[in-house]
Amino acid sequence: QDTDACSSVQIFSRDTWGARNPVSYEPFLPRSVALIFIHHTAGPSCVTKESCASILRDIQGSQIDELGWHDINDNFFVGEDGRIYEGRGWMRVGAHTRGYNNKSLSVSVIGNFTSFSPNETALDAVRSFLTCALETGYLEKDYGLYAHREVSDTECPGDAFYMEIKDWSHYNGTAVQDTVSCANTAVLSRDTWGARNPISINQLQSPVGMVFIHHTDGLGCTTVERCVSILKGIQRFHIDTRGWDDIAYSFLVGDDGRIYEGRGWRRVGSHTKGYNSRSLAISVMGSFSNVVPNKAALDAVRSLLTCARNAGYIDSSYTLYGHRDVGITECPGEALYNIIRSWPHYNGTSGKNISLIVRMILFSFRNVIHSVPMEILMTFVLPFRH
Repeated sequence: QDTDACSSVQIFSRDTWGARNPVSYEPFLPRSVALIFIHHTAGPSCVTKESCASILRDIQGSQIDELGWHDINDNFFVGEDGRIYEGRGWMRVGAHTRGYNNKSLSVSVIGNFTSFSPNETALDAVRSFLTCALETGYLEKDYGLYAHREVSDTECPGDAFYMEIKDWSHYNGTAVQDTVSCANTAVLSRDTWGARNPISINQLQSPVGMVFIHHTDGLGCTTVERCVSILKGIQRFHIDTRGWDDIAYSFLVGDDGRIYEGRGWRRVGSHTKGYNSRSLAISVMGSFSNVVPNKAALDAVRSLLTCARNAGYIDSSYTLYGHRDVGITECPGEALYNIIRSWPHYNGTSGKNISLIVRMILFSFRNVIHSVPMEILMTFVLPFRH
């Protein structure tokens, strides 16, 4: 029986193409997910219902019998016949994108699209499917569209198809574009500096009301080559040593005056404990306890803040903090901290600022009190605030 999820989109059911029963049923997906991944099958294409059905049966047979999976991997498939075919469907967890299967949908176009894009009939079908998923609530209103390659070591969905979807609505271009711009501010993307793929991704809801300023507390850089080398080292340390999903910060700035994408505008970071899911973080590369960043770096940070506000990534009434304002740390260094305290939006009256003497005491005993929430510590140190 054919499945009609939306009036304008016909989805051909598993029975229609002769699917085998799954070996076992996977858990249910949430009713609405925030992520969808685009794939290709990297094999032969099809332009008739019969040839598409045959290919799907072959894919399912290989994945069950040879790979030991419970069913065909993707949630839906699209052929160059313009038809949409049900795989695991709307409600079942797939086996398509490691680390994301239980919180995303996938749609795979039948064929190999490394050298050429799917035909217009197939592309129209994919776009109609996305509209259908949004209208019926299977995708959240602000869902993110990704290519498989953005979170896995793969060429999927092929270079040609990948270039096509980068122009689509909801595509999360901050992950892959050469520059991410708003107003006159250019942000050098992850691809530009050679970032590794993240282990996993959690979506950050925009706009946020807080921005935290950090320093990396290491070497600084005045050339793009040196900054890129430092960025790769930071990401490697954060993933391989710290065990985090990615480089910690939303953005990083060098003394070369350039802004580098970390986790970007729409991904939760690992920068400020207790605040990651509701804030952005900008970290200046270097150690700024005794010296301030140069003018190029400071101008870049201010430009990024203006850009973020104008583009709606942060509230117009956002609050600016130094990392030390909410954590037992010297970050972003005394010299940089004194600079940002004079900037617009800095919250110098929050009641969370710890005096230097009290901060030094807490920092000295950080190994003892590291597990105590900052909100509890504040009850003891508020009398000493600035």
